[in-house]
Amino acid sequence: MTPIGEPPTPRAARVAAAVGTVVVVQGGIGPAGLSAEDLHVLDLTQQRPRWHRVAVQGPGPGPRYGRVMALVGQRYLMCSGDNDGKWPLADVWALDTTEKPYEWRKLEPEGEGPPPCMRLVGFL
Repeated sequence: MTPIGEPPTPRAARVAAAVGTVVVVQGGIGPAGLSAEDLHVLDLTQQRPRWHRVAVQGPGPGPRYGRVMALVGQRYLMCSGDNDGKWPLADVWALDTTEKPYEWRKLEPEGEGPPPCMRLVGFL
């Protein structure tokens, strides 16, 4: 079955997380080799799945690829990988999906975190 709506452009190394019947997809590297920062949601609640491009409030992590996103409660916690392949990063962002519009928030964890890294892989 092919979803309807506005799908993300073809890209590699994007990040995705699912909760219930919704899949959130963000970032990745497009055909021109540039990182993307757009956010798309695949809604699986309808008989025919539908893609939506989602507007997000607040400044976000910017164009990135090769990182990890995991669901925590109703928030998607994103531990970042690299940005345009230039610098390894260690910042952490949360995408709040409890209300629309969704909102990015940069987290400032206490204590010493892991060192900056690139091209993360993870699963739950």
